[in-house]
Amino acid sequence: MEVAITRLPPETLLAEELSAVKKKLERIRADDERTKKILNEKHALLDAWMKELKYHCMRVSPMRTLREKEQGKIVNEAPSQSEVLDFLI
Repeated sequence: MEVAITRLPPETLLAEELSAVKKKLERIRADDERTKKILNEKHALLDAWMKELKYHCMRVSPMRTLREKEQGKIVNEAPSQSEVLDFLI
């Protein structure tokens, strides 16, 4: 029993290989576009969260600088105008 082996011309094999490579490249490009879209959406979401977090932190407890604290003490310790007038009279 003989099996007939037919050989395809090299051009046919190269064409099939080229077609397979083109399909693979097309799939990779589609995956790349999907990945970029997902990453852009996540980036936008993280930016929104960061803005909200910054706003919340500033609203909840703004930290005063040491200079602001010292100026507040000086203003509170300074005599009012009515006290000065009472002292002079």
